[in-house]
Amino acid sequence: ALRTEELGKSFGEQTLWRDVKFDLIAGQRLGIIGPNGSGKTTLLKVLLGDQTADAGKIKWGPTVTPGYYDQRLDKFNPDNTVLAETASAAPKETKPQEIRNLLAALLFRGDTVEKPMHLLSGGERARVALAKLLLQGHDCLLMDEPTNHLDIPTREALERALSDYQGTLVCVSHDRYFLRRMCDRLLVLDPPTAMDFEGGFDEWHDRLGEASKTPAPKKQSQPIPQKQTPKPQQKKDNKYARPFGTLTIETLESEITDTEIAIAEMNEKFGDVALMSDESESKRLQSEYAAAEKKLEQLEAEYYHRADA
Repeated sequence: ALRTEELGKSFGEQTLWRDVKFDLIAGQRLGIIGPNGSGKTTLLKVLLGDQTADAGKIKWGPTVTPGYYDQRLDKFNPDNTVLAETASAAPKETKPQEIRNLLAALLFRGDTVEKPMHLLSGGERARVALAKLLLQGHDCLLMDEPTNHLDIPTREALERALSDYQGTLVCVSHDRYFLRRMCDRLLVLDPPTAMDFEGGFDEWHDRLGEASKTPAPKKQSQPIPQKQTPKPQQKKDNKYARPFGTLTIETLESEITDTEIAIAEMNEKFGDVALMSDESESKRLQSEYAAAEKKLEQLEAEYYHRADA
């Protein structure tokens, strides 16, 4: 379905990744992970041809038609109903009942299919975007943070829909539960490196756990050396100097999940007109949101730092 050969990308003096190479056969599911700023979304756009790589080659299968799901959920006609907006993306031969069945699987049932698009929450818009993508018949989906800021019912509906999807999946995600269920291999970005990991998220988790438990090698007695020019000492990794350096992998995962849920709940509150019209409450929510985003960034940076330990 897809082959990359020694892809490289830089912005100015910053190298995002180099020598990215992997082969995907039809039906495989690749999760792309890494800390913020590691170029995950950029890689998706390079694969789609929306951006160019500085080096390397991309080869899609001759019959593959990739589709893209991004974090922006504003590409719709605000005056359309859910049903009309979804139908606008369907091939002409698609039967109306097929569209309704798909919407029902994504939690749009009964009169909710007649709800205007401009009244939808972020989670509802995400479900409409996925329905449109699935109806277009792509045999490879590239998805950028598909569960980002979604409530639990919407996440579950998304996972069910993708479980039934028979095509190839390339997905950028921070969501460990989603990665565990949806992806059978990983591409781990840690600028400037990229590692093609032949295994799912549980295997990756085990690798991180084993790395954190590996004891330092015992020092062996050495003969007293003759006078030499002293070598500059490398700085030791001080876990106490990092905000979450002392947490275990399990605690890090739990903290990341709790923070993501808190961010999702705050995003839902942003759609509450009455709440946001209260200036003090609006400022408080925005402040809490910014703090949660910063905490999540630090937690994830620590999580991926362990991979290099």
